[in-house]
Amino acid sequence: MKLQELVQFNQQSFFEGAVQLGWFQNRIDQANIAAESFIFHGPHYHGAVNEQDQHLLKDTASLVVELLESLSLAKQGREDNPYWLATAGYGAGKSHLAVTLATLLSKPNTPLAQTILTHIERVDATLGQRAKSCFETFTKPSLIIALDGMGNFHLGNQLNKVVLKQLDMHAVDAQAVRDLSPRFNKAQRFVERSYQIYAVEFQKKLAQFDQAQIFQLLTENNEDVYAAVDQIFLDVTGSAIPVDGQESAQDLLQTLCDTYCGTDKPFENIILLFDEFGRYLEYAADRPDLAGDSSLQQIFQGIQDNANKIRFIGFIQYDLKTYLKRFNAKDSRQLQRYITRFDTANKVHLSSNLETIFANLIQKDTQELTRLFQQYPSEDNFHQSWLRLAQYLPKTKLYPVWHDENLFNQVIAKGCWPLHPFATWLLTRQEHTVQSRSALTFIRDLLQKSAQLDVFSQPQLFQVSAADLVHDYLLDEMLAAERDTGANVIETLQTLLQKFHSGFQTNNPKTLTAIAILETLKLRQLNQSQANEILQELTNFDAIQLQEQIMSLSELGATEWNSDLGRYELLTDGASRASFTAWMKKTAAQFTQQDIGELFISKSYDIGLGQLECDFAQKRNISTPDWVFQPKSYVAEQISCENLEILIQDWQNNMTYKDAKGRVIYIYLNSQQDLELYQTKIQQMLETVLAKYKLNKLPFLFCYLNDQNDELRTALARLKSFEIMSPADQQQFMRFIQEEKDDVLTVLKNTSSKLMKQKEFFSPYYPDLPLGLLKNVATALFEHNYKNTIPFVFDGFRLNTATAPSDIAALFSIMVNRQFSIAWLQGQKTPLQNRFDTLFKKNWQAVDTMTGKFALPQQQNVKSLYNFIETTFAIKPDLDLKTLYQKLVMPSYGLNDCSFALILGIYLAQETPQYRILHQGKPKNLAEWLNLVLNKKTGTLLNLDILAHTQLQKMEMSTRDEWILLFKQWSQESNPKKMIDIFQSIENKKKVDPIPLDLEIQYNLLFDKFKTTYEEHKKQQDRFDATFTQMLRGLESSDIRDYSKLLQATSALIKFAKDLDLKKSHIELPTKSTSLVEYISQGKNTLSVKFNRFFDNLVLTSHHEIINFREKSEQYQRAFITLQMQQEANKVQDKTAQLIQRIEEKERFKYLLQDIESYIHTSPNKTMKKKELETLIKEGDRLLIDIDNKPSIFDSVQTLVEKQNGIRTVQNDFRQRITDVSQQFANLYGGFNELNDLKIRLLDAEELLKFFVSTEEYEEILKIQKQLQFAFDRTQSWITQGLPSQKMFAFLNQTIVKDQEAMMAYLSEQQIDAEWDFIEEIFKPIRDGYVKKARSTAEHWLTQTQTQNELSFTQQDISILRKLVDKVEVAPEIFDEDQIILLHSLKDEIRHQFNQCHMQMFQRWFVNLESEFMSTSQNQTGLMQLRTKLKNVPHIILPLLDEQEQKIITLQKQIASALDLISLEDLAERINTLSPDLKQKLLKMLN
Repeated sequence: MKLQELVQFNQQSFFEGAVQLGWFQNRIDQANIAAESFIFHGPHYHGAVNEQDQHLLKDTASLVVELLESLSLAKQGREDNPYWLATAGYGAGKSHLAVTLATLLSKPNTPLAQTILTHIERVDATLGQRAKSCFETFTKPSLIIALDGMGNFHLGNQLNKVVLKQLDMHAVDAQAVRDLSPRFNKAQRFVERSYQIYAVEFQKKLAQFDQAQIFQLLTENNEDVYAAVDQIFLDVTGSAIPVDGQESAQDLLQTLCDTYCGTDKPFENIILLFDEFGRYLEYAADRPDLAGDSSLQQIFQGIQDNANKIRFIGFIQYDLKTYLKRFNAKDSRQLQRYITRFDTANKVHLSSNLETIFANLIQKDTQELTRLFQQYPSEDNFHQSWLRLAQYLPKTKLYPVWHDENLFNQVIAKGCWPLHPFATWLLTRQEHTVQSRSALTFIRDLLQKSAQLDVFSQPQLFQVSAADLVHDYLLDEMLAAERDTGANVIETLQTLLQKFHSGFQTNNPKTLTAIAILETLKLRQLNQSQANEILQELTNFDAIQLQEQIMSLSELGATEWNSDLGRYELLTDGASRASFTAWMKKTAAQFTQQDIGELFISKSYDIGLGQLECDFAQKRNISTPDWVFQPKSYVAEQISCENLEILIQDWQNNMTYKDAKGRVIYIYLNSQQDLELYQTKIQQMLETVLAKYKLNKLPFLFCYLNDQNDELRTALARLKSFEIMSPADQQQFMRFIQEEKDDVLTVLKNTSSKLMKQKEFFSPYYPDLPLGLLKNVATALFEHNYKNTIPFVFDGFRLNTATAPSDIAALFSIMVNRQFSIAWLQGQKTPLQNRFDTLFKKNWQAVDTMTGKFALPQQQNVKSLYNFIETTFAIKPDLDLKTLYQKLVMPSYGLNDCSFALILGIYLAQETPQYRILHQGKPKNLAEWLNLVLNKKTGTLLNLDILAHTQLQKMEMSTRDEWILLFKQWSQESNPKKMIDIFQSIENKKKVDPIPLDLEIQYNLLFDKFKTTYEEHKKQQDRFDATFTQMLRGLESSDIRDYSKLLQATSALIKFAKDLDLKKSHIELPTKSTSLVEYISQGKNTLSVKFNRFFDNLVLTSHHEIINFREKSEQYQRAFITLQMQQEANKVQDKTAQLIQRIEEKERFKYLLQDIESYIHTSPNKTMKKKELETLIKEGDRLLIDIDNKPSIFDSVQTLVEKQNGIRTVQNDFRQRITDVSQQFANLYGGFNELNDLKIRLLDAEELLKFFVSTEEYEEILKIQKQLQFAFDRTQSWITQGLPSQKMFAFLNQTIVKDQEAMMAYLSEQQIDAEWDFIEEIFKPIRDGYVKKARSTAEHWLTQTQTQNELSFTQQDISILRKLVDKVEVAPEIFDEDQIILLHSLKDEIRHQFNQCHMQMFQRWFVNLESEFMSTSQNQTGLMQLRTKLKNVPHIILPLLDEQEQKIITLQKQIASALDLISLEDLAERINTLSPDLKQKLLKMLN
């Protein structure tokens, strides 16, 4: 049985290219195939955690089921997160999954949906049942909005477009959606009604579309087409299409939910699938104007408002924050406020499980395959492969499908057969081998290559080995991957395969490839027997076969076993591994102990002697990352009191949350040094230093690495060798260097780990230090030194860009200002709110649940610390905050800058007692102090230099009470000057004590009142000063032009005087010696004296000055009245009236003459409407009346009469224009002779509508226009081309009856009375016109053809006759029966004339040739030329008749006979010249 009969590649389920989400909408059949073939993974077929990724992986089956359950919860009215983000790298099948989700939810009651659910059940029965249970509640499809971020679209427009297409595909009325964009409906109506009228404009701007296509594109809300139609509308009407409301994505989603989703509605819910969501974000950051990035916010809000009906599933390649890092600062700010909202989504990282995909894509004949496995010891082979994989590849333990033997047998060994398990491992789990899509292609190709193999006749179970796979398919892929990592194993393999190609025996290349694979696996050091076991698996050879292959390759010089490194080496022309090893040994031996010590210190971290972590913080509920031991490495002889002091000083100076609380000191001792001696010596030095620094606690862990056998030294020497390697050595040993470095580092890590397991640990003041796991030792050491730690659960510290410190700074500021409130907290970002609740409410219990304000902490440790601080300040009230800080960060409290800030904040936020901040001994404004203390110049959250000069001063009265007292004084004061004094006191106090948050509203109200009072007072004073100055100048001035200023100023001072008397004003007088009343009296006296001069100067010269003159006059009158100078006021009033009357009389005549001249030169134009003409006629009547009333304005009676006649002439022109157009209106009712009459009448109606707009005739014309338009549209659809007149007459009679019925129905619907008998007055005349034209066209064709025939026969022009023959043979079918008889007669006549002319031309040509034959019958050359002429018949007489061709053939035979005769005569002459012998031979030949 051949392999292809057992297994085949499931081509239907394999996609060469990537699946695209756009298929769901544009290639539905392809999308259905993709969805049906999607291969799910269950939770049991992938590793729970990937080593390189901190995220929990989610299999595709679980993801789909959890989404279905989320939709089910939403349907029940239960809350669930509506936002989902699925992350997976390129090629992981995100788009394929999206298409499958879309298909499943949009077609719930179809066999295809059941197939997809069955696929889920196949990978996990429980998940399958959960999915089906959810699906039973979904009786209707989901509305799928599928967006592909690879398209550079405007998000709002694309969303609208996709929704409309989906509604159309589901045959659901989309009117509710279109109502959100009424502009498109208006554009459609414009196209429907006016396309024909403005066809030229439409052709200019939308030439590629016809009317129907434009209408359809507007139905789909196509923005480009709408823009073009809007421009046409603007060009022809002068304004854009009216737009109502503002379209938004949020409104769209709300409408979809309200109108289309729910009970008795077409859809169950809405699924918004956004593939390549991250790619869209990048585009939106770069081009927000084109991408419509604001729609992101609208979509988010729309989903949030309808969380029970919408689910958003975005598919991305990276975390959202990674995308933000890819943007520049400007673009990042542009989108961060939107992106961070989506960051609250349910996040899953899709797993990619190729093993399961392989097993599903390889279709099997299970019965025959079982028989094949039974023929061979397959189970033993599979078990052996599983054992060896587990033994040599520890990573198999990470993946259940490899670690669990039952799953291994089912999926790997049998499911992926004929791939050998090691081959499957290479394709799925080995890094830098192949991408997933390429792997599927390789499987397809290898199955095709081995399709004809008889698998039952093989000596052992057929399997495609890893070596076969690499040698035949993967070399190029692995070589490319290898170049990225700096290795050269595959490159060396290729070199050897080429070098020994001609000398290889069977399977030598395969074995050599297996050795290269073994080297790329980077396994631990092996013995030769172990290496051979792995090579057996890689080649599928037995032990004997493998041994023969190794010997063969060794004899060729292609490989050798290196016992030092525990591996087979690939040998090239360069240096061997042995020579490299020898070089390494020689070089390493020359290093001194000092060299090794220096390398130990510099490379400690690389060899595993790094930071020491423990779970102390976790146990004590502390979130900051400072509870670790910072490493420091020394060689034993380096330890000194000086170095120990440096260590302690460094530890004491580390006070931030980033600084390690402990120190781990790694001390290296070589084989020549005594451990006990150094332990005693170092302990003594440490005691001396601790006494000096007065320390009784120190979280230091000293770890001795006692390298008694110099193992670590040897490995360090190997590593040191690379540092002094010359360029020549690097070139010679290039292919070994990287590998050797990797090996050395591994040995160093293993050796240092081994030495640490000796547990030679020591810590001061901790004689009972436990010696268990290093992690536990570290935890115990912290517990010993830090007994009074406080819980500090506050996330946001462990990210690269930690957000916790900024939140703590914000909290510290608000606490120190004592302005914390629930409202302030609710205005902060969600993370800060959550952190506050966790720490202060749950953790420290420091918030009053009734008031929401800070209270004394109740958590025991925090309470104890608070009491300690309180006691400390009671004993030392002048204690600076830096000293307190240093005390609390040291053992046994172990605070850091962040926790100290919040505990200090709690202390200062209490209502009683309250403290004032003193900086450098003086009260300091809190805002200024906070600005100083939070500037981080010292590297800590709180600036230590500022804290060093800061003390707390206990206050007798609370700041709040002081402010209340001051505000009370301010509110009760009315004198602006005193209010200013209080305000200055407030400003000075604010510099020290900020206004309490709850009093800010009162302050703002009082300040607004003060500001208004002060500004009004200042305005009053400024006005008074200006007025008073103006009065003084008026008193002193002799210029009568200053009289008015004196008048206004003196009257204004009356008002100021009254306000001062009533205490309404607090203005200051310029002098106290003279009262304001005295100044006013002086002003009145001066005004009386100068009044007559002022009165005489009141003049008015032009009409345009009237308004200004009247206003000034009224001001003067009011001022005189205020000053009780009534007589002067009356005189001014009378003179003003006289002057204005005189000027207006003059101005009236001037404008009348201008109006008359303008009117006489007016003439009617086509753009004038009836309403305008009637208005102009009335204007003429008014002018005539004015002329009669004012005849004196003209120079003579003759001029008067001329102007009257001119006006009447213009009026008559206007009336004639109305009469002419009214006649056109009457002409609309006339009869019709042809379609053009109807078209012209329709255009006339359009023009008349414009003329009679807003008149009673308009509606009547509109009814006529509608009738004419309908009739025109019906006649336009008549079929009139290519029909004889009689057939056309009969056909149009039937059409007319139908059109009459349609017309009557239309008129009834429009409630319009018919103006014509449409059959008799319109349809029949137009029909007759068409029939007449058809008859005329046929007659013209016959007449023209007859004329052409007569002319061509007369001229004997056969070319024209031939065209006429062709013309009548394909005559159009436009002739009536009587014309058809004429046509047949004409055909016969033309054929006869053509044949006659053709015969004559042939005869002339042929007779000439016959004559030429008679004259050249004895001339061979002439005959040959004649024969050529006979072959070249003139084109004009082709084709020939049969009798003509026969004549030519006869003549050709005669010419041939004549040529033969000439040839015989010539032959006879030549024979006669032969000798007798030759003549005899010729006779014999002839016989």
